[in-house]
Amino acid sequence: MNWDPIKTLITTSFTQADKFFIDPDRLLSLARFLPQPKGQAQSGGRGGMSGSIRSGR
Repeated sequence: MNWDPIKTLITTSFTQADKFFIDPDRLLSLARFLPQPKGQAQSGGRGGMSGSIRSGR
């Protein structure tokens, strides 16, 4: 994922008292940044073809 800053944003036009609102749909899940319990398995696993090279025969 590539993120580019807004080039037309003029930061000097804001004051310290200004409030900003962020759409929650644009944020990453907090669980991604918290340590996982030791008993929980990692998601994912082996990808690609399942079985051996000759699995189709």
